[in-house]
Amino acid sequence: MRLILWLPVLVVVLLLVLEGNLCPPLLANW
Repeated sequence: MRLILWLPVLVVVLLLVLEGNLCPPLLANW
């Protein structure tokens, strides 16, 4: 059941990694 708790964390980490690697201009605008 603990895997269910880790799913949101993994999703957030994946989003941050994808944004950092695929969308550097967006981060630069911030």
